[in-house]
Formats: sequence, structure tokens, C-alpha cells
Amino acid sequence: MMAASAAFSSMSTPESWLFPRENLVNTPSRRDNIDEEREKRYRREGASFIKKAATRLNMGSTVYNTGIVFYHRFYTLNSYKNYERWNMAIACLFVAGKVGEQPKKLKDLLPAVNQCLPRPYKQEQMMELRSRILGHERVLLASLCFDLSVEHPSRFLFKFAKQLSVLNGSKIPNELVQKAFQLIDDSYKTTVCVEFSPDVIALAMLNLASKFPGQFNLEPLSAKEGKPWWSTFIERNVEEEINYICNRVLDIYEKKKNSVPKPK
Repeated sequence: MMAASAAFSSMSTPESWLFPRENLVNTPSRRDNIDEEREKRYRREGASFIKKAATRLNMGSTVYNTGIVFYHRFYTLNSYKNYERWNMAIACLFVAGKVGEQPKKLKDLLPAVNQCLPRPYKQEQMMELRSRILGHERVLLASLCFDLSVEHPSRFLFKFAKQLSVLNGSKIPNELVQKAFQLIDDSYKTTVCVEFSPDVIALAMLNLASKFPGQFNLEPLSAKEGKPWWSTFIERNVEEEINYICNRVLDIYEKKKNSVPKPK
């Protein structure tokens, strides 16, 4: 995959969906005078809405996280000023359901997602909502160049957990993997999914999970003397990327004033 620092060019291949950091600083929304904190809030709220709506519809985590990735990709290329964010979030989930082989007909999807909206549509407005979602779906697909491929960090998480168990000589605790999975789920509220490859995100969330009190210590598992444990999986130096991703996810808990314990 294209490195996060590489120039963004063609949008016809999955590799192009990792944006250099300067693109996330100077987004179309930012150029439309939507400040950084407001855009971050819109992204968090969009991600939370997609997850909540998908859960109400009994759609799995892969489906709603795919929808969230579509949402982040779209608003990295387009301004919140030009496209209504709740309608686009619904369109992202609608498309993600088709991609994830859990499609929902609009007649079933709309009543469920409507209950999750901050200002639900009235019954007599549902045809208007349907029309808007179909219009947003067309815009979304065109903006993504019909490239709907998404690779998620969770796949790498389970792969790395198995390999770490081999290095450890016994299975690493399920609690560590579960914590990392939860952190990966939370990471979709940030833009790391459009900045870094999924394998690096998985390593970052494993690393962060291991820092919480009572969790398994991964540091002794390095197969290469003098190297961090993650060098077993990636040869290049990704320490800066891992630290950045961890800090972005910890920022979410700060925003929520959540009682999550601070890493040691």
C-alpha cells in the first residue's frame, strides 16, 4: 500500500486511499471555513451514527466500519458544506451493506436509521428521504470512482495475535486481543483509516492495548535483539506512525471525558 507520506495521485486503485497528512489538514471543508475541531466532530458523529444505525439493523462490525471508511474517504475529497452529512452517512451504510453482503432494502433501512437521526424525518417525509439517499449514493460512488475495496485492521490483528502466541510459546491472553479490537473499533472515529495501512493500525492498537494496566506485556516478545516487538511483522521503522495513531485514539477518550485508564 502507498505510504502515508507519499503523494496522493490516482484514485483508481486501493493504494490511493491513503492520504498524506497535509491533505487531512487542508481538506475541502477546511477551505470552506469549517474549522478543524468542527470537522473532527462531524467525523466522530458520522462514525458513531453509522455504527448505531448498523447495530439497530443487525449489521456486523465489518459492514459498519466499511461504511465509516467510505464516509472518511468521501469527506477527505469533498466538503461538508456541499453534502449533508447525515444523508451521506446513511448512503455510506447503504452501500457498505451491499459490499459486505448484508444488503438492506431502503424500505427496511430508512425507518431504522431515521430513529438514529438527531432530527428524524416525519412519516410523510420518508419518500423525500429515500430520494435524497439515492442521490447521495450516486455522488458517493462517483466520488469513490466505484472503488469499494476496504481492508480492515482486525484481519491483521488476529493474524498478528497468532504469530505472537508462537513467539510467546503459548497463546497470548484473549483480553489483550479483545482490548485491541475495541481500540481498532474506536479508531474509526478518527481519520487514521485514510492515513495509514491497516497492518500498521493493528500493530498500533495492539501496542496501545498492552499499555493498559493489567494487560499482557508485549515488549519481551521481540524476535530481533534491540528491536521493538512489532519489527517481527514490519521491517521498516513504524514507531512514529504507531505513536501518532495511539495518540489519535487516546484523544477520542479525552474528548468524551471517558473514564478509560491511562496507559502506563
